[in-house]
Amino acid sequence: MTHLNELYLILNKYLKWNKSHLKCFALIMLVIILKQTCNLSSASKALPIKCLPQSF
Repeated sequence: MTHLNELYLILNKYLKWNKSHLKCFALIMLVIILKQTCNLSSASKALPIKCLPQSF
């Protein structure tokens, strides 16, 4: 089980959000922890998504 899945399962117990919102929140939390920054512009470069930088 990956760290993202573990975090998702833990958050799912406490937050009653829909699946897509919870997965997005878990991914953002994990990236912030791994990059050790609160700068979302810097953290966004570590996200495994395919979108234009202008979208951030």
